[in-house]
Order: sequence, then C-alpha cells, then structure tokens
Amino acid sequence: MLRAVLAVLSLPLLASAQAPFLPTFQSTLSNLGFGRFADAIKNLSTTSTGSELLASLGSSLPYTVYVPVNEAWDSIGNVDLAKVLAYHISPSSINTTDIAPPRRHTIAYTELRQDQALPGRQPQVLVLETSPVNDTRVLIRGADWNTTSRGNGTAYGNIWLQPIDRVLSPPLPLLDVLRHPLDSSAVNGTTAALALINNVGLQDTFTGCKGCTFFIPNDAALAGINFDALVSSQRANVLLGHVINGDVRYSTELDAGDTWISAAGQTVAYGVNATGAFITSGGAIARIVRSDILCTNGVVHLVNRVIGGPIGNPDRAASALTAASVLAATQTTADGIIGRIPTSIPISPTSSTPPGSSQSRASARRRISSGFWMRWLHIA
Repeated sequence: MLRAVLAVLSLPLLASAQAPFLPTFQSTLSNLGFGRFADAIKNLSTTSTGSELLASLGSSLPYTVYVPVNEAWDSIGNVDLAKVLAYHISPSSINTTDIAPPRRHTIAYTELRQDQALPGRQPQVLVLETSPVNDTRVLIRGADWNTTSRGNGTAYGNIWLQPIDRVLSPPLPLLDVLRHPLDSSAVNGTTAALALINNVGLQDTFTGCKGCTFFIPNDAALAGINFDALVSSQRANVLLGHVINGDVRYSTELDAGDTWISAAGQTVAYGVNATGAFITSGGAIARIVRSDILCTNGVVHLVNRVIGGPIGNPDRAASALTAASVLAATQTTADGIIGRIPTSIPISPTSSTPPGSSQSRASARRRISSGFWMRWLHIA
C-alpha cells in the first residue's frame, strides 16, 4: 500500500463546483480499472444510506477505501450493497507504516454501523496486518476469509484507494463464526464451545449481547472439563465467565493489568509476559492463542484453558453491565492512532488475581468511533 507520488499527479482533484464529486469519482474508478466497484458506487448513490455515505467521502476528511478488483465481484451473490460497501471504507488515512507486522494486528474502523449490534453506535472494524510473504502488502483478516492488497494504492484527493483481492464480507453473527471451518481448524477449533452454548440454551444470550468480548475456550480446553458433574446453571456460569458484557476489546486495546467483571459476575484479569498474553480468573490462567476474530456483536479471542467457574454472581454481573452501558452512551468521537505497547507483567500460576486496575479505569480511556488502533502485541 505504497503511496506513489507519480500516481497522484495523474489523477483529477476532488470535487469542485464544476466537477461534482460522484461523477468524477466514478469516472476515476473506471479509468483505474475498477469498473465493477464504480458500478456498485453508482447503485449505492440511489439509496438514502448510500447518498449519506458518499457525501462523507466527498468531504475534505481523510478516508481509505479498499477497492475490490473487478474479478472479485464474480463470486458475490445477493448482498446488502450499502453494508458491504460501508465495510470497505475507513475514516482514516492508513499508511503502510501504520500496519502492524505479520501475526500482529492493526484495528481500523469502518463506516459500517450494523443494526445497533455494538454499543454507542460503534462501527464494525477491519483487522489488518502486514502480509507475511510481502511486506509491501496488507493482509485483511475476516472470520471466514483472508485477503491481501494488490499493487500500489492511489490517492484521489482526500481518499486513498487501495486495491484488494476480494469483496470484504461484514462480520458474521457469533454462532456462525464459531461453526465456520476456518475457525474450527485453528488451534483445535471452537465446535465444542458452540455445542456447549447450544446445550445450555445460551444461544440468545450470546447473540443478543450488545457489544461483548468473548474469550472462547478452544476444543482442547473444553475436553478437559467434566461438565456432566455440573448442573445446567453451573455450566452456564462457566461459559458466561468468559464473556465481558457491553465492552468490546480488540487486541489493540488490551493492556496489562486490565480487569473486568464477567457476565457470570466473576473477576477476569489480563496480563502479558515473555511467553504471550493471558487472562486469569479464580486461579485459572488461559493463554490467548488467537485474537481478533470479528463477529457482529463484538470480538472473539480464543484461549487454551477454561477460566470460568461454576459459581456466579448475577448482581455483580448486572452492575458491571449497567456501568458499561452508561459508559457506552457517553463515549466521544476522535481521530488518530493509539499504539502503546503494554508493560510486561508476569503472571504467577498460584495467583488468583494478577496486578490489575478497575474495570472503570480500564474502560475510561475508550472509545473513539473513527480512526484506528495499532498494537504490536504478538497474540496472533
């Protein structure tokens, strides 16, 4: 995604009174060889949602637009065009140097705000990293797909146009993410967690959560637990002990010392050391083995051990959710990059509560609804 100066000089500037934004933008896309994307933009402009989105693009604010090459559209079926295109647009100017190295992540906000699935009108995000095979390319990770940038990008006024290999699919609902083959083949999969959610009857609880962080145990972690010895309510508490309700934390926002109250009312803490990133609760420690798997209503981080206990505290969980909801309603808008690397905090296997801070302190420095975050924390 190199910003080639020569490419900029060959393009028209942004809209003026003599050259309205939309026609010249479509013409530029077509001239660059992105006729299918230009057609999609034209169709989008006939809708109220699309008109509002395109008006934003025509402003002087910086944007990055990920433009699928023409052949990428061949496999697209019946989709909500407004949602799909909004997911290709980030209200940020994203340089190659802003993208984290391979197996680390940069989180970029998009213009897609999906059916109030996230608190505070937070938008859906893209997970970016530098391609492991070519450090001039960007890899974009989805729950059931990956794609890379293709060739150099091009500046069009305030917009950076970056070609990519496929049409990006917005995040899927959580249960669809857990059952998808891509996730099921990674670090022993998530099919056991999905089966347990269904068995306990927590489908609506997990999918209805408005903005959650899900620390989902992988299949190997759940295989070591004798759930037959627990009644249904205890199994539910074990699952809910891995859910942070009303607080979406991508890997870029996890800081050593953070603590939360889970949806089961149990304390969950986060820490890092030389071997990786961990969460702890009630004396149990789980390593994060894969991060930033996006879902419609939050984010999944896969862990290699069960930390939730069978005893819950519903009042404590409800209080934490109320506090998170109030915070979400007061969050402000800003632009920019936050790229602070966390302090290393070793976690003792015998410690039930690592060094931490309160949930309110950890949440108070959040949330911006445009721009993007970068963290070079290797939790893959």
